[in-house]
Amino acid sequence: MWVHTKDSQDKITPLKALESACDNIQSGHLTGLLQKIKPAIDQEATTRVNRNGRNWAFVANVSRIHVHLMMQRIREQSVLLNQLVEEGRIMLAGALYDIDSGEVSFFDD
Repeated sequence: MWVHTKDSQDKITPLKALESACDNIQSGHLTGLLQKIKPAIDQEATTRVNRNGRNWAFVANVSRIHVHLMMQRIREQSVLLNQLVEEGRIMLAGALYDIDSGEVSFFDD
């Protein structure tokens, strides 16, 4: 699950981390974290201009792609979880949470 947050104290929150990754920020220990979002940025093919953290449509697209990639990664890296999913014993669900509205958007796949 990717949580969108807004923080008035200018702390690194998931949303700010995503914005920073979209802006290709390189910042010490955060660089490794931001690089984990880069595959989603690279896969986002809808946005042709303003591919940065100030373009909310781009950030939203990257966020959705990132959730899908993380769901795929969980299944690829955990033989046990993948087996349980395949057997129908558990279900993995990707979702986005909007802290402003309280809305949770679940993905079908």
